[in-house]
Amino acid sequence: MGPGPLAVPAAQAQSLPTASADSRGTPVPHNPQDQDEAAVWANPNGRSTDPHTALAVTLTRADPPVITAIADNSGTGSARVDRDPTYTLRLENHGSAPATNLSVQLLHSTAASTEQLRLAQLSNVGEYPSTSRRVDIPGTLTPGQSRDVPLTLKLTSGSTTATSAPGQGEVNVPGITGPGTYPLAFAVSAQLSPQSQSSGTGDAQLAAVTRTTLSITGQAKRDQSSPLTFLWPLAAETHVAAGNTGDAPNRAPLYLTDEHLAQEISPGGRLRGLLDAYKTAVEGPNGSDLRASSCLAIDPDLLDTVDAMTAGYMVGSEVPSRVKDQKRLRDSWGEIFSGKDTDAVPGTGSGAARSWLADLRQLVEKGCSVSLPYAGAGFDSLAAAGQDWLAVHAYGRGPETIHRVLGVYPLQNVVIPGAEGMDAGHLDMLAAGATEGINASMNTRFEVMQRGAPAFPPDAQVTAVVADNTVRTLREAQVPQAGAEGADSAAPPGNPAAKQGWNDRLFTLTPPPDSQAPLPPGHRFRALTYSGALGAVLAATGEHPEVAGYTNPQSRYDLAADSPTARMGDALAALDSELAPGKPVLAVPPALWTVDADGASAFLQAVGTAFRQQRATPAGFGDALTPRGVAPEQLAQGTPTVPFVDPGEPYAAHAQRISQLERYVEQLTLFMRNDPNITLTREVFTRPLFTDLVRATSSYRSREKTAWSQSWDERGHRLDVVRDVTATLRHSVSLLPPSNVFTRTSAASPLLVVARNGLPLPVSATVGYRVRNGQPISLSVPAEQVVPARGSITLPVTTDAGSANHQTDLTLWLATLSGDQISESVEVRMRSAPGRSLGLLAVGAVGLFAAAVTGRVWWQRSKRSERPRPKPPTGAAPGVPSDRQG
Repeated sequence: MGPGPLAVPAAQAQSLPTASADSRGTPVPHNPQDQDEAAVWANPNGRSTDPHTALAVTLTRADPPVITAIADNSGTGSARVDRDPTYTLRLENHGSAPATNLSVQLLHSTAASTEQLRLAQLSNVGEYPSTSRRVDIPGTLTPGQSRDVPLTLKLTSGSTTATSAPGQGEVNVPGITGPGTYPLAFAVSAQLSPQSQSSGTGDAQLAAVTRTTLSITGQAKRDQSSPLTFLWPLAAETHVAAGNTGDAPNRAPLYLTDEHLAQEISPGGRLRGLLDAYKTAVEGPNGSDLRASSCLAIDPDLLDTVDAMTAGYMVGSEVPSRVKDQKRLRDSWGEIFSGKDTDAVPGTGSGAARSWLADLRQLVEKGCSVSLPYAGAGFDSLAAAGQDWLAVHAYGRGPETIHRVLGVYPLQNVVIPGAEGMDAGHLDMLAAGATEGINASMNTRFEVMQRGAPAFPPDAQVTAVVADNTVRTLREAQVPQAGAEGADSAAPPGNPAAKQGWNDRLFTLTPPPDSQAPLPPGHRFRALTYSGALGAVLAATGEHPEVAGYTNPQSRYDLAADSPTARMGDALAALDSELAPGKPVLAVPPALWTVDADGASAFLQAVGTAFRQQRATPAGFGDALTPRGVAPEQLAQGTPTVPFVDPGEPYAAHAQRISQLERYVEQLTLFMRNDPNITLTREVFTRPLFTDLVRATSSYRSREKTAWSQSWDERGHRLDVVRDVTATLRHSVSLLPPSNVFTRTSAASPLLVVARNGLPLPVSATVGYRVRNGQPISLSVPAEQVVPARGSITLPVTTDAGSANHQTDLTLWLATLSGDQISESVEVRMRSAPGRSLGLLAVGAVGLFAAAVTGRVWWQRSKRSERPRPKPPTGAAPGVPSDRQG
């Protein structure tokens, strides 16, 4: 490999996709179990020579995770550090034979940049330029046994020969000469063959490899400090049971499918650890700098759910049905909404929820907060669904939720899409995140929309926080003349590199030049970009690492092959590498950050160390959103782009289902009308169903290889529940005829039908109909009628058929005035038996009179002609329809 930075293996490269489509151009999912999709998740050439044996090695501890170089004036040329790092390797024997002749060897490379560090994770053992002597591991590892092996690195410089013999469990590491980030690999050799062990022949072979990165930092000058900003994400899959509906004035009972969230916010849980680590850090040394440079990024779904948990909740497999089977009028109406879920039990996390929220309130009172997309809603999924109201739920509800629960106003007009790129064709969807100055009530916004207002405000000005390679530059930023009109005279922070780089990451977003869909007038969008290389390494941290959708597939590798400790070492090194040039740095961990308390603390300690060493200076997130030294119109201009194939891109069919169900739920909502005597409104009642659809767009775990299939199955199941619950609610509005056959007593007799409403709000309706046998008949149906909430009314239906049509087949249903069908259809056969009898009598009388006259004439003629008299005619009277008609 040579003395330079590590590179991607030089094996013959396979063709890696940059786009994904089927024969119709429709996006297809990337199932990691599909061999044809393997290259989307990991470069097949990466780590291609790593052995696959029964012996496994993982890195469980790095102490300390970052070390500090100390100036050495002794003239020996040796690098001095504050302490030698110790790495703990865990060896596990999953085979059937003992592992003997164990040893470990350290491989490392020269200092690398962030991009080079990512490529180093793919390198094979033979591509590391420096190799230490082997360190023997005494003893034998029997089948099923595991052992922790500490290895201390004795850092030296200069020649490749150590200046002193290492002790037990130590390895001399020549060539690491000072501050920098150094890719490391631990190669374990062993003798695993039972035959060679019994015969005493054979050599130990390479059995397992694990990788990480060593970061050595050093004191910097003040004028070299990088402005540093970072987000601290608090998000979770809430596991709220699908299919609930809203209530007022008290909110509907909360149902969770399990106690997963309670465990996360309890002592020892992930969310508890993230909050405690941050709280400890901002209250300790360098706490003011950490607070000033950070912003708590909060998922409003998590916040709303934990807030509801404080009042008690139930745990069950599903929400109890709010509508029971339809009953006739003689049955009890009081049971319609009294269903019980027999498997539901009270939840146990209310106390943990109150404690977690109390600590979070204390933290946001004194610091920055910003909303993440609701439930991790993915920009690409929302764009594919194409429903503006769902986008408002995803990006417009967050600030209101944070203010309602935590009592503070977060930063507004900010959208943080996540680990995907934004489709330039749907750039206008960012307007859903315009919240400042907007009426925060979702209920009010919905009703105003029904009166013709647009879903998005016409003067939306929103900033999206995205990876730098997801914005294509169309025009470079202008350099204003000193004192130019509109220029911000505020001096940029830090050194010249920081001054130059402060605005380089800000873009005015526009559609691409060839776009046929210009932005609506008044919409102004901006992008604040962060290092995609750093974002990708942070996304790979934690117990459940993710493949960032904006990364080059050639730099992707199997993240599960490395331990969380190893991957956190990579992330801390990448952060130090980003700070080295002195340019502004924005660190954005993934929203669903699955690091434990130790990993969170290690990250915060590394940031605190950067402040102490003056390698970084705190810069607020609100400041990072604001240009300095230039007017907004002088910023660079760019357009969103999707640079590479995204393993988490949505199913086309999944997005289509979301769109269809959104319209289905919206129809149900509009069937109802608000009543001033009822506290509940129609928007509040169906809001949880819209929220379920937003949760179905979530990007959480869709880029986690081992959870990909399960995550999509769960989203599909949620859509199934929304469909079924919405159908049940719609069916609770029904039309009931007196019977399937209705016999009129006269031509003026109306057909009496009963409109029944099982919903908690009134429904405005009329009767729609269709004549099934094609007879020329029309019905007179009542004008708009209001069916009371959980009640019924009788509706008369009259016809102009008169007595001529003695039998008519009708299909009837409840409908809106605009013609949309509300209820299920019912079949009715309408007969006019009395009218038909009177007609037959009249016709019969006329017939008898005619027969009498005719008989008399025939009799007289027969007397004259003496011919036989004909018999009177038989059969149905003319003009009377046959009983077999229709």
